[in-house]
Amino acid sequence: MASCTIAPRRDPVRWRVLSMTPSFQDNIKSTGQLASGAAWAGTAPWCNGRCNSGELQVAVASEGSPDLIISTSPFGSDCLFGSKALCTTQYSSCTLSSTTLQIQCSSTAAGPGGFYSTYKLTGCSWVNPGPLCASSSTRAVAVRTTAFKTTPWDYSGPLLLDANVEVSCCA
Repeated sequence: MASCTIAPRRDPVRWRVLSMTPSFQDNIKSTGQLASGAAWAGTAPWCNGRCNSGELQVAVASEGSPDLIISTSPFGSDCLFGSKALCTTQYSSCTLSSTTLQIQCSSTAAGPGGFYSTYKLTGCSWVNPGPLCASSSTRAVAVRTTAFKTTPWDYSGPLLLDANVEVSCCA
């Protein structure tokens, strides 16, 4: 699992999450709101992913870390050069919507980190999960994480994370 940088709001120390259990991807998939009907185009390591004529491009990514971009289609190997495109014929239009999702983790374990403090987060689950797309006529086809941040935390008790995400909402 790739690392995510988490910067506490009231603490200048940088954090690096080594693992989250269940994973961020599993938490999103568990909501049942992520729609199928799209596939990644482009083959690693020289990806050059492009949608075919008649396909709609939903997202573009060069690495498929499950903490960075999430879809029901497997990403495969990361690109050394270029990027892959998430393509669909099932939808005719997509819009990008930004939202903040909250995750609470019941346990943290610190590790060595140098510049970063490293943590393994366990017992993670959504706090008040709502719809990923604002309109009931659209479906979430891809979710891209743009930032993780902690809410003010005194280093004891559950950790509450804000995950800033961009959702590809398609109709």
